Amino acid sequence: MQLFLGADDYIAAARAAATPAPPAPHGQHWAGSGIINLGGAVARIPMSISGVPQRDWRDVPGGTAIEARVGGAVCGTTAAIAAGPVSTFTIKVRSEGEQPGCGTPGATVELVIGGLAARPTFTWGGRDANLGLAGLFVSGVSPPPGSVVVQTLRSGWSNLAHLEPSGALPAAASTLPLPWNAIYRWDPLKWTFSEADGALGAYLRFIRGAPAAVNDYPVIQQFDAYWVDAPAANVASLNPNPPPGRTIELAAGWNNFTYTGPARAVADALASIAGKYDQVLEYDNASGRWLSHLPGQPRYLNDFGGLFTFRVYWISMSEPGQLVMQ
Repeated sequence: MQLFLGADDYIAAARAAATPAPPAPHGQHWAGSGIINLGGAVARIPMSISGVPQRDWRDVPGGTAIEARVGGAVCGTTAAIAAGPVSTFTIKVRSEGEQPGCGTPGATVELVIGGLAARPTFTWGGRDANLGLAGLFVSGVSPPPGSVVVQTLRSGWSNLAHLEPSGALPAAASTLPLPWNAIYRWDPLKWTFSEADGALGAYLRFIRGAPAAVNDYPVIQQFDAYWVDAPAANVASLNPNPPPGRTIELAAGWNNFTYTGPARAVADALASIAGKYDQVLEYDNASGRWLSHLPGQPRYLNDFGGLFTFRVYWISMSEPGQLVMQ
């Protein structure tokens, strides 16, 4: 059993598990906390988890509340400790022997960071298992979208995901606020400037009210990512519940896509194209800012650390690849 506990922790467990001693014939207290019960003391040893706490794969500030839960029971609490640009934590998870309903062999231990259930979870080990886990990155993760998905538009251009069924424009975009003016979709293979430059891509467009000959994007497909010039609004769509494992082809250069997998750290979400991309961008419609993630850069210098269901991203590919969103 490998643990990261101090001597005081072991002494406290031994004292709490000690068996009361019979009174001495001379009437004086002679056994301190009682007779040592090794089995009882071992049963009270907590699990120790330490590392870096995060929220949606971004470092949290010092003081962020952290709980350890087993089932519905809170079995340990602590707070993040600021350490330069990051924070750290150590939490002791009480055993079943110390608090009924807590750690027993096979029990799942879940951390809650800043009110969000965190990943990964941990299993309370059995005999001779390691109850001391250190150097971990544990992140609270925002819950997935519910039955209705809301996307925010700013006044002017916003980058959205088409979550309604496929169909002809403009009817298929009936959830957009009026008067929206134009929809542009990036096609990374449409326009080749020269053999030296390679396929740099161009926009397909649909301009509302324009003659059909002007538009080269007459049909929008479900899960297309696109730009729309529209008034500020919140656009609500029924959750289309995409099947797991949706796959898209990404071309060399920039691609704009709708992520439909579960929330994951960037490297995990893009595992199927590992080594083929060099930057991921997200346009924040609410603020009008571009957010960037560069693989290999210190995480606290990136604007985001995870991909989230039904969010729209841009990715720069060094070569073509097939993205599988598990």
